[in-house]
Amino acid sequence: MRAGIQEKMRRSNALVILNECLRTEDNQLLKQASNHDGVLCIYLIDRSPITLHGQQFEAKGLYARTFELEALKELELRLKQLRINLSVIPFEIDAVFKLIEDYLIDTVYSALSIGPYEQQLKNLILEKTRGSLKWKEYPVQFLISPENLPFKINELPEVFTIFRKKIEKRLSIERPLPCIEELADNSLFQSHHSALPSLDSFGYFLLEPDRRSAHPFKGGESEAINRVQDYFFKRRLVSRYKKTRNGLIGEAYSTKFSGYLALGCISARSIYAALSAYESTVEKSEDTYWVLFELLWRDYFKFLGLKHRENLFKLGGIKERSYPWNNDKIAFEAWINGKTKDPFVNAIMLELKHTGFTSNRGRQNAASYWSKTLRQDWRVGAYYFQTQLIDNDVQSNWGNWNYISGVGNDPRDREFNTKLQAERYDPHQEFQKLWNK
Repeated sequence: MRAGIQEKMRRSNALVILNECLRTEDNQLLKQASNHDGVLCIYLIDRSPITLHGQQFEAKGLYARTFELEALKELELRLKQLRINLSVIPFEIDAVFKLIEDYLIDTVYSALSIGPYEQQLKNLILEKTRGSLKWKEYPVQFLISPENLPFKINELPEVFTIFRKKIEKRLSIERPLPCIEELADNSLFQSHHSALPSLDSFGYFLLEPDRRSAHPFKGGESEAINRVQDYFFKRRLVSRYKKTRNGLIGEAYSTKFSGYLALGCISARSIYAALSAYESTVEKSEDTYWVLFELLWRDYFKFLGLKHRENLFKLGGIKERSYPWNNDKIAFEAWINGKTKDPFVNAIMLELKHTGFTSNRGRQNAASYWSKTLRQDWRVGAYYFQTQLIDNDVQSNWGNWNYISGVGNDPRDREFNTKLQAERYDPHQEFQKLWNK
């Protein structure tokens, strides 16, 4: 009897928070947790609405939420094959703390905390557990681990080009990890289960996908892997990436990896491994290099988030600059509904509204028009994009808005001439005609 009690006392249980890591391949969190007797995986779902100019927006719009739930559904099935249960709970301290108490969790594994909400969650839970809990973070959302940087985070260059050149001199990218083996003796398997939320539980009803969408993809790990294989090896679209990446219509002009990366359905390291395989077996060119270039931009914004923390979200931005911003409700409603005086911006914003996606070129123009042309509070625009984008990545979204709005690290502080941009990238007005109906 006593031996049984002692054995029970020696058991070690792990809680894995899979936010930003909705995958089984290249998942360091699962690898570390698999050393414990019991493993429980959770996803913290954000349901906090955002109010902008008196109008309430759900934390994720219809298309973003649909993509997220698709990814969670597949992950749940994949984890069950590994004999690990996935639970979806609110992004709330009490909900996480209750699981820790109920299942005698001694170690939590999560992605490296960058944003203030994630940091606050971690700190408050550690405070409530009074030293009895270990919390281990891993940079599963990065291409380059922070410890592999040639400088400390507080020495991060404020100009991307300088950062990129320093990185490329000694590029160090780890190989992706294989999927863990089935946890046959997982003592927490099926110990706690919450059914995945349905779309209608958020007040949404699935619509027929808009046939005009440049992002007709479903969420999930297998979908991410298939897209990479198709884009690289089946159609070899990567061999023209730099030439087409500023496109506006169709799914083939850019990789469309961003949604999968944002949720962590695939890792940046796995994409880089596929890119390296393509370059060694098919072709290495300026086009293929540009995929790495964009992955470095993504990492750079995450490093900026680590360096500047809360300033990324403040009115003065990471440069702490002061501008006379406006707060015009009518301008906001016109902007989000594609009813401004600019037909190119209107097309961009209508695409975003009806699909949850718009191109990088579109985002830059819409953001510049809002913050530089109309001089509206840039944070309102950043929050709106955050709620609507299928591929919302906090640091990339807010870092780009800092950059475009003149409070970030654009050394030239430029303003987009949307008329000239339209003439260059939509010379026959095909994109504008597609959406301005």
